[in-house]
Amino acid sequence: MIPARLLAAGSLYALSSLLWGQALDDIGKGAPSNAITIAFQTAFTRGSFSNIANLPPLGNVKKLGSTGYAQEFGDTTVGNNRVHALVLPDPSAAGTGLAGEVWQVRGPLYDYWTGLTVSTAGYPQGDTQQCPAAFTPCLYQFFDKSHVLFVLTSGGAGANYFIDGVFYTKWVGAGGLNTFGPAISAAQTVTSGAGTGATADRQRFSRGEIFSILTGANIGRTYAVYEPIYSYYFGTNGGATALLGLPTSDELLLPDGRRRQTFEGGTIEYVTGQEPTILFPVTSVLLSAASDTLNMKLGDRVEISASTYSAKGELLTGRAVSWNTSNSRVVAIDPSGARATLRAVGGGSAVITAISEGKVSKALPVFVSAPCCQAGEGSPSAAIAQSFVDAIARTRIQVKLPTATTVRRSGLGYIQEFTSPDGGIRYLLAKPDALGSAFVLTGAILTRYLELGGPAGTLGYPTADAVNGLRQTFQNGALAGSPVQLVVNPILARWAVLNYETGPAGSPTGATQPALSFTATSSLAQPFGNGVFYYATSGDRANQVYLVRTAMLAAYQANGGPTGKLGLPSSDEITSAGVRRQEFEGGTLLLDAAGTPQLTERPRTPQISATPGNVAAGSRVRLAAGGFPAGATLRISVSGRPDFLIQTLSGAYAWEMIIPANTASTLVTLRAVEVNGTAIAVGSFVVQATAETLNSLTKLRGDVQTGVPGGRLPQPFLVRLRDEFGLPVRNAPVRFTASPGARIELADTVTNSQGEAQAYLRMPFSETVALATAEAGGQVVTFSARGVATTFPNFPNFTQAGNGSLLGPGPDTIANRGSLLVSTANLVRHLQNTGQLPAPNGPADPTLLNGFLKDLCQFDAAGGRICDGYLLHEGAEPTVNLWRLSLFTGS
Repeated sequence: MIPARLLAAGSLYALSSLLWGQALDDIGKGAPSNAITIAFQTAFTRGSFSNIANLPPLGNVKKLGSTGYAQEFGDTTVGNNRVHALVLPDPSAAGTGLAGEVWQVRGPLYDYWTGLTVSTAGYPQGDTQQCPAAFTPCLYQFFDKSHVLFVLTSGGAGANYFIDGVFYTKWVGAGGLNTFGPAISAAQTVTSGAGTGATADRQRFSRGEIFSILTGANIGRTYAVYEPIYSYYFGTNGGATALLGLPTSDELLLPDGRRRQTFEGGTIEYVTGQEPTILFPVTSVLLSAASDTLNMKLGDRVEISASTYSAKGELLTGRAVSWNTSNSRVVAIDPSGARATLRAVGGGSAVITAISEGKVSKALPVFVSAPCCQAGEGSPSAAIAQSFVDAIARTRIQVKLPTATTVRRSGLGYIQEFTSPDGGIRYLLAKPDALGSAFVLTGAILTRYLELGGPAGTLGYPTADAVNGLRQTFQNGALAGSPVQLVVNPILARWAVLNYETGPAGSPTGATQPALSFTATSSLAQPFGNGVFYYATSGDRANQVYLVRTAMLAAYQANGGPTGKLGLPSSDEITSAGVRRQEFEGGTLLLDAAGTPQLTERPRTPQISATPGNVAAGSRVRLAAGGFPAGATLRISVSGRPDFLIQTLSGAYAWEMIIPANTASTLVTLRAVEVNGTAIAVGSFVVQATAETLNSLTKLRGDVQTGVPGGRLPQPFLVRLRDEFGLPVRNAPVRFTASPGARIELADTVTNSQGEAQAYLRMPFSETVALATAEAGGQVVTFSARGVATTFPNFPNFTQAGNGSLLGPGPDTIANRGSLLVSTANLVRHLQNTGQLPAPNGPADPTLLNGFLKDLCQFDAAGGRICDGYLLHEGAEPTVNLWRLSLFTGS
């Protein structure tokens, strides 16, 4: 079946046959089908091909490549010296797309294409085209393997080039022939002239170039340069091998309408309709400071400026400059373009730099002297110092500055002390290691906190500021009430759920008190403004907290409270139909609407038990007998031990028994008998021998720390030893061992009542990893720590480098032999900056101190002149006499 399109074309062919005669019958001859023959004949008559192609053909249709067919023709002008062709890429695709069309390939381009081979360039995707008149005279044609072939025909001499790969992709994507024109060179490797050493494959076109970057910062990227930038880049400034080097971007449209393209050696910009301009990059930034260091006093202001220069040393104006200070709490910057005002806002040191187009100026060290101590001064890091400043700002307290103390370490955190401007109020700012903020303590809460040991005590560090001066939370509890009381878990957790002092309980009014109920359950109770919190410390309801509120509390206490007939509460108070109800171990207490109490008791059940029921030798066991009548005398029997009598108050008795470490595995029986009654209770527990007990040793704190080489780690290594029943193993031997170069200090040798032991590690004198092991109960755990060098905060940075002054009387210079002098100047200056030493001769620096010691002379009793600021030894350099430093500082 011949497509209608080809039938119509066949009509055209029939008309042409009348004109060309028998020669047309040879077109398409040898094609695999009649339809393909017609397609060849139609292609021959399309456009002007028939004007250049001679008839008859040079042969029949023949196979070309793996799928295509071609028929060749001579040229009407030069005969068979120039061969044109009709090419069908794929007969199976006839009528379905570009591959199914017969395309014209004109003489010079046909020769070039067949020389490259079909396997390289593919098949044509259209007829051969003439390049537009605006470009170099040429022919071009697209092929299906991402190739465009060009034959330059200017002056009768041919030059052939193709575009493929990334060059093809970029050329087509950026506008193809309309943007670049035809290729006028093959891809060639070029080296940047900008001094970067980068290389690229470059292909040139009539109106542009495409670069595939081979080496350098932009390796693997492809950039194009075209008009109007191209003429300025290549024609005026020499292109890639000149100062501008390789492109580092494509042309970009800026928000203000300008167009920009960047190169290694500069930037070219233009506004549509105007000539491009070139901006060479900044290669250096110089500060206007008169010396390599700048000394300021607190409150001083100094203006400096930054100048930008190109690689040629030309001053560049109008370039954006940004400013940076390494410590804004010491030196703050007020920038104004290329100028800036430095403000000394705190004691210490900072480094100032200016940045322009990625280039950074030489660092300018600035030293600010200020009386000790500012908020946060002495902190080991800028972040910690800032937390103290933030705490003062956040709480809006007014403090006297300078304060008398620096930040110092205490326990697991840092503290600094302040007073109000009149000295009447004391403040303690405390920052825990575990949190990023410091918190303020003052007033009665601070007093009670210090009584409990402060940061190194049981409460640990605060976790928030005080709420209206009434309550402050800490890592291990809270302080609240008036007078201030300590509240800890689990009461603290329950109080928090009830909204602290604004809830039904109110504020605490007293400390916790222990009690033993008639069931032999031990407990703690803490009074609050509107009731009492009770919780069991033993038994099945251990750590369950219940609040007995004011009205119910009166009736409860009238019946003896936790040691009376009701025992401990076992529920919270509920109200139904105007009647209040609360459950207790010994019964139910009701209050009607009038407040009249009604008690319903439960019968008591005598019992004796051991907690835990399984215990390792060497541990403790709690024994408890309860549920007996109030006031009963009990005979207690424990197998293997003598009986004993005990007079009870509430009908209960509890005690702890130590199981000797050498006890063999056994069953211990328990028996409690009412001496003057009939009540009796029995029980037992199991002892497991030490050799049969599997202990577990766990790390609680201190692993994976960082510390200063040679310094002691801030946190101890803390371990806990428990038996297989989860109970702490007390008084067990513990051994801590450190890796070579490190040292164990302040180590526990046995576990405490909680089964815990700790030790500190002193790091080796190098930046390395140190290990420590803890061994107890047949188990071993390993801790690690890393030594990291650090700088002392607010410490000067004087160096020998570049100081050509003679050291003392000479002949060596400070630069060559002045290490001790420079170190001494740094130490003295730091102590002066922090207010620990006066400065009657000015703030210390190497030059000033050197001159003072060199000229320091005194007279002895005989009138002899002694100049000993430097000690002189034959054949050695002058040595700083450290005993004479007190004369320099006046201390």
